[in-house]
Amino acid sequence: MPSHSRCSISTYEFKDVNDTLGHAMGDKLLKAVVERLKLVVREEDLVARFGGDEFAILTYNVTDPTEAGTLAARVGEAAAKSFLIDGHKISVTSSIGIALFSRDIAGPKAIMVQADLALYGAKDEGRNCYRFHSQDLDQQVHERVRVADELRLPILEGGLELYYQPQVELTTGRITGLEPLVRWNHETRGLLTPASFIPIAERTGAVLPLGKWIFNEACRQLHEWKAEGIAPQVLAVNISGVQLKNAAELEREVEESLAKWDINPGEIELELTETVLMEATQRHSDTLENFRQLGTKIAIDDFGTGYSPLKYLTIYPVNRLKLAQEFVFRVTVDYRNAAVVRAAIRLALDVIAEGVETEALRRFLIGAGCEHGQGYYFSRPVKASEVAKLLRKGQIKPAPESKKQTSPAV
Repeated sequence: MPSHSRCSISTYEFKDVNDTLGHAMGDKLLKAVVERLKLVVREEDLVARFGGDEFAILTYNVTDPTEAGTLAARVGEAAAKSFLIDGHKISVTSSIGIALFSRDIAGPKAIMVQADLALYGAKDEGRNCYRFHSQDLDQQVHERVRVADELRLPILEGGLELYYQPQVELTTGRITGLEPLVRWNHETRGLLTPASFIPIAERTGAVLPLGKWIFNEACRQLHEWKAEGIAPQVLAVNISGVQLKNAAELEREVEESLAKWDINPGEIELELTETVLMEATQRHSDTLENFRQLGTKIAIDDFGTGYSPLKYLTIYPVNRLKLAQEFVFRVTVDYRNAAVVRAAIRLALDVIAEGVETEALRRFLIGAGCEHGQGYYFSRPVKASEVAKLLRKGQIKPAPESKKQTSPAV
């Protein structure tokens, strides 16, 4: 989905630069603006000057409006930094209008008109902002970008915390691993689970510093537990598709954290969804092979919810399948779900079931040949201090089912 942005760069009135410093200085400022815009757009994006103080940016392969909003925010931040030209410090403001292509817009001229209307709306708001051609879309994207901006501070200065959900041996309750799950202690909204901010972080790119923090913090905590002699066999850390697209950086971050906290790579399991694995085998197979050579384990998360063919299991030999809780929930009441789960268990040597909520589910999975599981029947995600108590016991006795709640997407 291409998007078109009209950007107006002004120093109150752009002509003031020409009038007070001369046209030559105005031309230098325009060139400096273009160079700065090129630094924040992608290589495949097109930056053009339309005349006067107006520029246009044409972007391609925009899958979510938030991507266009994030780009506009970067453009605004770049423009807000003063320019130093021939000893003159020049400050500018920016107003940005964004239009997204759709079949309802009849051609290039029409989309430019939509971008112009959005630009006028940004100017009416007082400049130094961006607006979409649709008011509803404008509100949605601004909310997403606001959340992404708010997330920067806790990543840098605290406010994030890892909770851990135990993975257990179904027959004994023995703890075999832990899955770290991030929580955000928001100033006004309270404790937020990943479902409320991870999708936004992925759309805006904030998942890159967030993912780095999660992996490093998980390694730090594992180092602490090892020093106490209570460390689990493995930590299962989720990896997003956005992180995998930045493959070189991801590899470097993983290796640095492992070395910093003296963690054996075999103690870490990287979890990728089916969709991410499919893309990885097509575009980032070297990265997965590098992780395999490093010694880390690879698991397919939410197995059964994607659309990748089974051949991908032979293309890249993963260490474990994690059965999606959507299937596990209904295995005792829906024979089709039960058949899918049994088939998946037969596919792999090592399978772990998510969403184990009842004794009936535990018994079904054991009977189907599944050895490991996680879910509220054993424990919800809890703070590191509470997990430490469980690790010292080494085993979890299931709580009464009457106290159970259905596991959320965590």
